[in-house]
Amino acid sequence: SYAFWISSLHRIPRWLSLFLESTHSSAINTASMICLLLIKAICCLFTSLCITFFSLSAKSFAIIL
Repeated sequence: SYAFWISSLHRIPRWLSLFLESTHSSAINTASMICLLLIKAICCLFTSLCITFFSLSAKSFAIIL
């Protein structure tokens, strides 16, 4: 239960607690960096597709005229 978990945390040595906190922090930083890279990649891909679509649309429109 939650109360047992909290009471068991007080038995953890301070150095281990600091290690777990720093590991957790670095895991969050790594995950956020990966998410940002994925978001950038998706945005670049979407922008590229939009540019290609508008370029083809403009060429098709020019051919029709």
